[in-house]
Amino acid sequence: MNKNVALVLQGGGTRAIYTSGVLDVFMEKGISFPYVIGTSAGALNACGYISGDKGRNKQITMVHMQRIRFASLTNYLTRGTFFDFKYLFHEIPKELPFNWDAFYSAQVRLFCACTSFKSGKPAYFEKSQEEFLDGVAASASLPAMIRKPVMVGGEPYCDGGVACAIPFRKPLEDGFKKIVIICTQPKGYRKDPDSEKLPLYMQRYVEKYPEFVEAFRKWHATYNADMDEVDRLGETGQAFVLYPSRPPRVSVATRSKKALNSLYDLGQKDAKTHFLELLDYLKEDF
Repeated sequence: MNKNVALVLQGGGTRAIYTSGVLDVFMEKGISFPYVIGTSAGALNACGYISGDKGRNKQITMVHMQRIRFASLTNYLTRGTFFDFKYLFHEIPKELPFNWDAFYSAQVRLFCACTSFKSGKPAYFEKSQEEFLDGVAASASLPAMIRKPVMVGGEPYCDGGVACAIPFRKPLEDGFKKIVIICTQPKGYRKDPDSEKLPLYMQRYVEKYPEFVEAFRKWHATYNADMDEVDRLGETGQAFVLYPSRPPRVSVATRSKKALNSLYDLGQKDAKTHFLELLDYLKEDF
């Protein structure tokens, strides 16, 4: 474990299977970090990485995303969310084991990033907190895929990507001088200004949260500014940034096993291609 470097994971729905491929290589090579933070699907990936369950995140995306019980319009209509995270956390492990003991005993500070409905700003939950899994569910709840905010500790939250698509600022604020960032879009990707218009069907549940509405409307600008800063950090050596070497061609809710498997393989390939560069950046033998 390199004690001086933090790991930062971008979200992106099923695009984050790219990160699953990268992290499986990290597990194979014995690379670990004392501090990990993820947004949305990046937070979900982080959990499997900390538990040491190599290949599990891939299985969740490749197999369980196909199941109506986990991801469906039926869930949206009956449960208020497209993704049933209670099913993910409590039922899927009965079939696809999750190493809870390793997860909770790991000497790693793990955070998920959410967006507060009240402030429109980032909020973070740590593994040590009782409501952490609720925070992960909120972090991975895209605004367009829920009919109401996700409550964490009695407060409303949703997808961390609205306020911080790549949560690199927190580890820097917490004193880390170097960070490793795994992106799910290629270098140079930026959001279109018209990509985050507030859909009519969302207006009912967000209308009483003006700060969130404003954050949502500025989502593209926040994202683009974050990516500008990520690029700068990479160029100055403050961050080691791994970008997909080609456009992912996968949406946030893709079910195509062929496309998903290809993106997972790309994550593995890119991680292995840049592995020696990463070791040089870490300045430590593993």
